[in-house]
Amino acid sequence: EKKWLLNCAHFLQCIKNPVILENKINRPVLIISSGPSFQDAIKVIKENQKKFFIICLSSALLPCLENKIIPDLCMSSDGGFWAGQHLKKLSKYNVVLALPSEALCPKTMLEKARILPLVYEDGISAELSQASGIKYMKAVRNGTVSGTALIWAIQNSTKDIYLTGLDM
Repeated sequence: EKKWLLNCAHFLQCIKNPVILENKINRPVLIISSGPSFQDAIKVIKENQKKFFIICLSSALLPCLENKIIPDLCMSSDGGFWAGQHLKKLSKYNVVLALPSEALCPKTMLEKARILPLVYEDGISAELSQASGIKYMKAVRNGTVSGTALIWAIQNSTKDIYLTGLDM
């Protein structure tokens, strides 16, 4: 789609602080989605957040930050306007933002945040990302960012993986 190609060009032009996960995650992983069950888990997560590597999906970012749950990583895969709006809330935090080049991300975030580039390895965005020379991590295209995050966590962690809020 046209907006994915435009997002990709914008991403590759503006990214300033790419980071790569050098080692496998050696803590249990908690993936936080924005479904209703997340509300029931907030207290337990707050009390135990240092025990987990927390991956917060972009739509769950505001409730996490409002409850002082600071993720280790925020993941987004959406190319639409509102996805980019969710990410603006990260500007005050030193949280790594994982996203493919076709996801929408505000220019200021691409320039200032630590970005973990993800590549699905299919289509024109993969070819452009590979040609750019920016190091990236492989991701699996999925119908939802929750699926992409889960497969990414399986590939990059050594411990158990838990999900909350995945009940939409």
